[in-house]
Amino acid sequence: KIFGSECPFDGFELLIFKAGGANGISYTLCPYCYNHPPFEDLAIVNQAKSANGMSCVQCRHPSCPQSAVSLGMCLCPYCRKGTLVFDPTSRPIWKIVCNRCDRLIKFAEGANKAKLLKTKCGTCKARFVSVDYPKNNTPLPNGETNRKGCLACDPMLNNTTEVVKGRLTKARMGRRKGRRKGGRRRKGRRIRGADEDGPMVVKVGVGGEKGRRMAVKVRM
Repeated sequence: KIFGSECPFDGFELLIFKAGGANGISYTLCPYCYNHPPFEDLAIVNQAKSANGMSCVQCRHPSCPQSAVSLGMCLCPYCRKGTLVFDPTSRPIWKIVCNRCDRLIKFAEGANKAKLLKTKCGTCKARFVSVDYPKNNTPLPNGETNRKGCLACDPMLNNTTEVVKGRLTKARMGRRKGRRKGGRRRKGRRIRGADEDGPMVVKVGVGGEKGRRMAVKVRM
């Protein structure tokens, strides 16, 4: 699908990929940069997200509004290698995804508008977000419709977050397997890291808390 803007490197028209669904991952890409990354170290950097190519969420262009520089929120606390990147096209379920691993953070569902700000949190160094809710359906106190703050450290914004395993393909519709002949029903495979799903939370210091929460390590 055509996104509607051009790549500042080569002038190619950008495309947008959307997996669809509540946990689907979406990202923009330049057809030329995808096959010929302008950064040598990104030629084969994220097989989970974009096969052997480079998408815009991995691009380090300093001024492109679709690059990781413009939309990056903070270092990913799961893989500690990637960047959590805001997806401005994800309404009505606003999302932030890692550009290296499969973690996806959903937040502020139902908000009319969400954007990433340049202001950084004094505690975890993540960039602030600004969220606007409709007047007749706002979870904010005293009927407020706008909230600016850190998704990890602001209790009100943090309460809207959910960390899940993102996916890049559409869900398959097929016949469910029953009991095998002469045996018991097969158990599904446990997804590594699935017990970490849950609300986003900041964890100050070294190490992480086991459970269903996300920990953002603060550099002291």
